[in-house]
Amino acid sequence: PAAPSASSASMGMGSAEDADKGDYSDAKFDAWSGFSENLFEGVVFDADDDEADRIYEAVDQRMDSRRKRQREQLEQEEILKYRSTRPKIQQLFSDIKKGLAAVSKEEWASIPDIGDYSVKKKKQDIWTPVPDSLLAEGVGSRPSAALDSKQQTWGGMATPEGATPVTDLR
Repeated sequence: PAAPSASSASMGMGSAEDADKGDYSDAKFDAWSGFSENLFEGVVFDADDDEADRIYEAVDQRMDSRRKRQREQLEQEEILKYRSTRPKIQQLFSDIKKGLAAVSKEEWASIPDIGDYSVKKKKQDIWTPVPDSLLAEGVGSRPSAALDSKQQTWGGMATPEGATPVTDLR
């Protein structure tokens, strides 16, 4: 058999027609921008294409309107079902509210004021009693810089190393 020509060897497998078609494999497809090459390069947009675009647009609008009606109908059914199981407070008290129309001015005037009773409990000041020993220590004494015997036994005012946080307060 004859050896392959230099032109076919440089192109690899396939003919010249295959090279013109381009590579439209998944490797060349990007979900955001599509194929890296123009799929319709050299194609002329004519009257048939325009008519087809208008027909597809009309079909899309019709399908969207049908879906919209179905969506709205389903939403209304769900709202009615929800309100039948969980009515609004306004609906719960509507019969009582209608009864208020029959109340006379004298009856309104005879309704007592609630005053300043709040529903929430007011916070009261909490006082903690001071121990008698603290009061006895404080009566007649002045602050002293001297350490007592217990403080001297256990190391005085010194703290263990690292027990006190160190900060830079400049």
